[in-house]
Amino acid sequence: MIPARADQPEVCIVQPYIPSYRIEFFVRLRDALGQRGIRMRVLTSQATGAQAARGDDTSVAFQQLVREHAVTVGGKSIRYKRVLMETKKSALTVVELATGALDSALLCSVRPGRTAVWGHGAAWVSKPSVVDTAVEHWMMRRARHTFVYTSDGVADALRAGVPEERITAVGNTVDVDSLATSVDSMSTDRALELLGLENDVGAGVNCAFIGGLDESKRIDFLLDAGRSIAATEPRFRLIVAGSGRLEDEVRRAASEAPWLHYIGRADTTTKAALAQVSQMLLNPGRVGLIAVDSFAMGTPIATTKWPFHAPEVSYLQDGITCVLSDDDVESFSQEVIALLHDEARLVKMSAECRDKRAEYSLDGMVSRFRDGIMMALGAD
Repeated sequence: MIPARADQPEVCIVQPYIPSYRIEFFVRLRDALGQRGIRMRVLTSQATGAQAARGDDTSVAFQQLVREHAVTVGGKSIRYKRVLMETKKSALTVVELATGALDSALLCSVRPGRTAVWGHGAAWVSKPSVVDTAVEHWMMRRARHTFVYTSDGVADALRAGVPEERITAVGNTVDVDSLATSVDSMSTDRALELLGLENDVGAGVNCAFIGGLDESKRIDFLLDAGRSIAATEPRFRLIVAGSGRLEDEVRRAASEAPWLHYIGRADTTTKAALAQVSQMLLNPGRVGLIAVDSFAMGTPIATTKWPFHAPEVSYLQDGITCVLSDDDVESFSQEVIALLHDEARLVKMSAECRDKRAEYSLDGMVSRFRDGIMMALGAD
C-alpha cells in the first residue's frame, strides 16, 4: 500500500458500523484510492441493537469512531452522528442514503458539492412512506453523486431525477474468491469435523441457514418449515449458522428437534464446510449478500416471494440458481422437498451457481466504487 500524505485529498465514508464482511472491501478501496493519491477514512459509531447482537462488529486501522445520538419515534430509529466537523476538510464524504440518518440529510443540505450518498436507491427492506421516499429522492438529487447497490438502484435513482452520469451501481458483493477457494479444497470428512457433526449427518438430506438470527431473517418461518420438511423427509437435517437476538430460540429448538443443528456464527471456513455437507441454503426471510455466498459455495437458495428482500436478491434466477416459492410455510416446504428429491436438478443448479462466481467479484466492486469517487471529485 502507498503511504498516505497529509496534503492528499481525503474521502470519508460514513457507516453505521463495519461488519466483518465489509473489512476486505474497505481495505481494497483504500488501497485503490491511495494509488490515485487520495486518502480514505471510515467514520462509524458502535453497533447497537440487532446489529450488535449479530456479533460481527469489527474495525480497521483507518476507522474513526464518532458519537451517535439515537431516538425512536413512532417505531422509526432516528440517528445523528457528529460528523459535520470531522469532515469539514474532506474533498468528498459518502453518507448513508437513509431517512433515519440526520447527518446524511444535513451534509446533503450544507455541502451538496462535497457529499455523495450510498444506499439501495429505493425502499427494498421495508414498506416506504411518502415522506421517506420524498426525502431520499431529494438527497439523491442534491448530492454530488449517488452510489447504489445494483442496477435496479440505477433505475430507482433515475426515477428520482438524478442524472445518469451522477449514478454508480457498485455491484454489491463480498470476497467470493476466498470462499470459493476454501470450498474447492474442503473435504466432506474435514467439513463434518469442523462443524462438530456426526458422520450420519453426511449421509442425510441436509440444508443450511447462514445469517443473522433476527426478525429480518424470519427465523420462526424457518423453524416451522423445518418441522414440516422433517415430518415428510426423515433424513432431513437443517444446520443453522449465525447469531443474533433470536439465538436462544434457535438453541431451544435445536435441543428439542433431532433434525436441527445449531453451530454458531459462520466464518469463511465454516461456510466452506457447510457447502460440502448441504444440498441447499434455506432463507425464507431477507436475502441479501447470501446470494453471492451461494454462488461461491455452489449451493442453491430456497426463498420466498417476500416483498422485503435486499437488492442482491436480483442476482438470483428462479429455477436456475434459486427456488422462489409462494410466501407461506407449506409452499416453501413443498418446494424444498421437491428439489431435495430431484438429484439431477440439484446438480445442475449447483453448477449454475458456481458459474456465477466470476460475475460478482470484490475487485469489480472496488473498481466501480473508486471510479465513482473519481467522477465525483472531477478527476480522471
